[in-house]
Amino acid sequence: MRMKELDTLLGQIELASKATLEFVDEIREMFTSDGDAAEVGSKAPEVATTDVAGSNEATPDKTESKSSDTKKPPTLDEVRDVLTKKSREGYAPEVKALISKYGAAKLSEIPKDKLADVLAEGEVIGSA
Repeated sequence: MRMKELDTLLGQIELASKATLEFVDEIREMFTSDGDAAEVGSKAPEVATTDVAGSNEATPDKTESKSSDTKKPPTLDEVRDVLTKKSREGYAPEVKALISKYGAAKLSEIPKDKLADVLAEGEVIGSA
């Protein structure tokens, strides 16, 4: 009887380990995709410029940039940033479930035309 219990327990540990490794791979993918290095480098000055301009100039500049952002579909990096933040805030299972909801194992597998929906749902994680 003990061997059967041990075998069952080991099987459960193995399944949990596999799930953990898949989750680790997904988080790693969020931080290290091939295009990230170049895009992150080009993003940083934009953010700094916006922050500096926003703090030194009037608010209409910020409003204009937000209205233009709502017209164009979000990029994979924008969605990744929001979901990464939510994961760091402790909502990793909800983020994983959201990605799975769209039939994907990784965020990068979600079709670009669905990214706006994913972003909208991701932004409200933890707000309810």
